Amino acid sequence: MATAGDVITLAKTMNAMDNEELGNDTQQTQSYLLFINRALKELAHLAYRTRVSDPLTITEDGFQTFKRNNTDITDMYSPLRILDSNGRLVNKRSSFDIGTGWWRESDAQAIHTKGLSGDYTLHYVGYPAAVTETNSVLDFPEAGIMGLTFWVIGIAKESRNAFDESEAMYARARERFKVLVLANQAARGVTPSGYVPSIEDVDRGFKF
Repeated sequence: MATAGDVITLAKTMNAMDNEELGNDTQQTQSYLLFINRALKELAHLAYRTRVSDPLTITEDGFQTFKRNNTDITDMYSPLRILDSNGRLVNKRSSFDIGTGWWRESDAQAIHTKGLSGDYTLHYVGYPAAVTETNSVLDFPEAGIMGLTFWVIGIAKESRNAFDESEAMYARARERFKVLVLANQAARGVTPSGYVPSIEDVDRGFKF
């Protein structure tokens, strides 16, 4: 598993000209940890770290607080689906006031349910877990580490107002994110026996 230190080592190597402006070695490491955490938040959509809540018993209409490992969920980037106790998909309402099922207005609001009763499970995309030290394991797909590194370097350059250089790094990162997207697609499997790579995959995910 890749760690924050792996990204920092890559970033320091590829961004050698700017490292001194971030301070001494310890200060550089702390800055890069901050940049990694910022990047992980920004890239939650592409990282696609899916999670499942504990079953929640719903007894009345209103805003619901789902838990994971007996703790209120606070890391949700995007809800994917809600299933009832029989594994059946619960309807997602088309607006707050119409229909039966669930609805979420925005990132700042909890999930609201109407007409539901019983035990329900939330599947969602979570924000990747933050890193606190160099040996923190990255909550990020292994295939996307180079894209993440370029994004981190972009943030580092932006921190010293080198906006043209920063945009160049973000552009490199976006190219590498094709690999990340392909990895998350492949993770689902394409057939019951898995996926088979093709020539088209080269252009789809690896043509930079």
